[in-house]
Amino acid sequence: MANYYMDNYTGVYRTTPQSLPAKGEEKGIKKVLVDRFTLTDGAAAGLDVDDIIYGPILPADVLVLNVKAGIDKSVGATGIFSIGHAASSDGTTHAADADAFIVTIDAGGQAAYEECPAGAAGLFGRFTEEVQITATCTEVMDDSVVDAVLTVAVEYVDC
Repeated sequence: MANYYMDNYTGVYRTTPQSLPAKGEEKGIKKVLVDRFTLTDGAAAGLDVDDIIYGPILPADVLVLNVKAGIDKSVGATGIFSIGHAASSDGTTHAADADAFIVTIDAGGQAAYEECPAGAAGLFGRFTEEVQITATCTEVMDDSVVDAVLTVAVEYVDC
């Protein structure tokens, strides 16, 4: 039987000289950005494929812990979205990634809730420049449902 130690534990307790954890990885204070959007394009019609809803701006120098999204009611038989981010404010550091956090939140026929799944590109991602959170429509919405609300919450720590 072998014993193994995680990186931060090794740096603090098993290495001389001591190596401290990266900022935000020890005693970090979790912060949350929350925003909402009523799923209509303003013309009493559903959203179309590739329509983008721009949300809150994630500040620079953060570590993303989780992203949650919910749609409070069915948007008919259709209506699928992905949650990601636009390119970083400097235009080069972080490329846009439409489904970095949630590939599919599907409210076709029911209310929906999703969290960042294992393996999501943005999960535990360090963002050194600010990025704007986005929701992208990946399946046309039913035009008769225009009052459902999409809520997105981003949990992060400063790093």
